[in-house]
Amino acid sequence: MPFLKVHTNKTERIDKIFLTETTRFLAELLGKPEKVVMIKMEEGSNMTFGGTSEATALAELKSIELPEDQTQAYAEKLSGYFSKQLDIPEERIFITFSSFERHMWAWKGKTFAG
Repeated sequence: MPFLKVHTNKTERIDKIFLTETTRFLAELLGKPEKVVMIKMEEGSNMTFGGTSEATALAELKSIELPEDQTQAYAEKLSGYFSKQLDIPEERIFITFSSFERHMWAWKGKTFAG
């Protein structure tokens, strides 16, 4: 159920190993099984940050009932992870968090509300 979408202006192609490792990292971070984690990478996006086109990224994390008291810890870990993996300074990475109630998220034709 967690969905992580990362936009970056870097043009290097993201390989399957990176996506697999990121899936594992996010599953561990959120305490969710890997089988329900989805990652979407959009490299080569037309992006600027602070008026320059130097390497930058925007990560959007969406999940059911994302705990508000954990977003600071998630921000630190995700920022560090993407800075290291994508070679982007942490001060050029934005992260947004969206939390949904169980009835607002579906999988296999059913919402998680039951």
